Amino acid sequence: MSKYDFEKLNIISKDLGSFMPLEEYEPDMFIRNTQYPHVFLIKKDIFTYVNPDNRDNPIIRTVITKKLKAPKGVLDRYLNWKPFGKAVNAEPSKVCEPVFIEPYNKLTEDIQNNNKPFLSNSLYKPKQDYAGNTNETHNKPKMYKPSTLTLKKVTENTFSLIVKNFSIDKSRDDIEQSLFNLFSQYGDIKRLNVLINKNNGKIKDIAFIDFYKQSDVNNILESNNRFILDNMILTVEKNNKK
Repeated sequence: MSKYDFEKLNIISKDLGSFMPLEEYEPDMFIRNTQYPHVFLIKKDIFTYVNPDNRDNPIIRTVITKKLKAPKGVLDRYLNWKPFGKAVNAEPSKVCEPVFIEPYNKLTEDIQNNNKPFLSNSLYKPKQDYAGNTNETHNKPKMYKPSTLTLKKVTENTFSLIVKNFSIDKSRDDIEQSLFNLFSQYGDIKRLNVLINKNNGKIKDIAFIDFYKQSDVNNILESNNRFILDNMILTVEKNNKK
């Protein structure tokens, strides 16, 4: 910045109007973010003064910016610094400037130059060779196929019913709700599904009802009551297919 004769400045300012003294504005916290998250540009100072050599543009404004390079978390604490308790420290923009002179990758440079291992929370374990002797045989677990006895038990323990011969004039949701209200009094229903024809998308008069307990299915099959829905007698059978 060039030097000016302030005595001459006062004389010329009389012709231009009121004298405009040197003013300093507080810098903004964040001016803009660069493409890297750990680099910021912040405003340092703004000065306005009168130029005595130029009558057309006598007022000149100077903006001084400073580039800070540091991790994002460190800069966030730096820019949002607040005094704690009875601390009388000055603002961080004036005190903590030399902290950010060091490069961002100083830690990695020190490790490479000094050949010191980088310590972490986990312990370092040397890599071991698990190949060993290739001629040795290892016992691998075998998979056993289910026997016919277990398959019979699965078919015997199916807690599902097949319901047929009901009206398909209603929607699928209404039919499922009606069947649920009719059979839920015998036990808790796990799932209820009304079949739909894949070719035309129409409802079939077949539904599957799954119960949590086998005793509930037996009570329905052994009961002498007729299951009537919309003036139609339903056909109830046990589902033996898994």
